[in-house]
Amino acid sequence: MAGEKILDEPPRYGEIDIAAAGALIRDLPDQLEEGAALGRAAAVAGGPVPADVAIFGMGGSGIVGKVLAAYLAPLARIPVDVVRDFEPPAWVNETTLAVLVSYSGDTLETLTAGRTVVARRSPGLVVTSGGRLRELAAAANYPCIAVPAGRPPRCALGYMAGALMAYFGQMGWYQFPDVGAVPDHLRACWGRWGFDVPTAANAAKQLALRVNDAGVAAIYGAGPAAAVAAERCRAQLAENAKFYASGHAFPELCHNELVAFEVPTDVARRLVVVVLRPAVESAAAARQVDAALELIAPAVRAIVPVRATGGSVLVGLFELIYFGDLVSYYLALLRGVDPTPVRNVTALKRRLAP
Repeated sequence: MAGEKILDEPPRYGEIDIAAAGALIRDLPDQLEEGAALGRAAAVAGGPVPADVAIFGMGGSGIVGKVLAAYLAPLARIPVDVVRDFEPPAWVNETTLAVLVSYSGDTLETLTAGRTVVARRSPGLVVTSGGRLRELAAAANYPCIAVPAGRPPRCALGYMAGALMAYFGQMGWYQFPDVGAVPDHLRACWGRWGFDVPTAANAAKQLALRVNDAGVAAIYGAGPAAAVAAERCRAQLAENAKFYASGHAFPELCHNELVAFEVPTDVARRLVVVVLRPAVESAAAARQVDAALELIAPAVRAIVPVRATGGSVLVGLFELIYFGDLVSYYLALLRGVDPTPVRNVTALKRRLAP
């Protein structure tokens, strides 16, 4: 264990964070702005309007599609779906825009699906830093947004999401009227959760301590957007802190997982339940979440609500993502593990390499 004191000694972070992942997590606001510039530059106005959009991607690239789909679902007339598999669903055809997102450009699932959508004559768009996916884009004459290389995919969310939102907006297919407010809001959040903010005043560091002490956590999202933030948080806890966490989302968990707390296990009694909530909820949703948490509370160690302060859905979603990313980083420091290496993922890719 690195010890709790390290959280309030930022100059020591490099003792554990060998590849300086913390700086890559910190720069999410800058990434969003730089990615947006790349997306606008790649867009060519006047292109045909797709009947629907399928966003392909896995892991740190796949969450990009989840973010956009969660935001657009209640707003957009052109349906958006996310595919995280080797094979596209049957509805992906010549009227579907296939968006292939792979930061490395060598993601097996995305490449395999990409070859199929090319064969189906689907129009396409590629977001990558290089690799074989960039070659596929060139061969298929797909527009390609090239994002900066040299970082773990999970630390490039801003580049990829910013690029796609700007591209879609420039093409006139979808609108993100509040996207410009996201970077400055995240910079304000950095003033509350950043490295130099002491633990006593830093909610991200405090949550990392609680999760580390408990040794087990569940991350719940209240509603579609917060559910994406919860999924991202679980993934970041796994990759950055090498820490397993379970998770679920409201309202679905009220119809199954809630029952598991009727007869709590030893694991449940140690559990820290983190509940990510949007700034604004409907009365029905808020009432359901509050009532469910009252039922869960006696069976678990603690319930920690985290409510977004950003007023719009998109701003609040990125705020919750940023918070979870920082919690995962601080937990990595507490556990004394370098955030960057993902040895099991690397080992699996080597086994599957052609």
